[in-house]
Amino acid sequence: MRLTARIKLTEEMLGTASANPDVHREFIASKSADAEKAEEELAALPAAELEQKSRTVFHRDPDGVPIIYDYQLN
Repeated sequence: MRLTARIKLTEEMLGTASANPDVHREFIASKSADAEKAEEELAALPAAELEQKSRTVFHRDPDGVPIIYDYQLN
């Protein structure tokens, strides 16, 4: 199911993923029980921003729109 929502934050938000794909692959994705979902998230990292590996980024949908996965919300 896909849900579209507008979220108003009370504080600035850092990106939800490491811009370093190696960090994501070796640490974050390795904690996932669903290997297919982990690869999907790795593919959703924005290629243009991966050059600055010390920053955080948001995953993107196929249209390039920033996304937050359901498990990242409380």
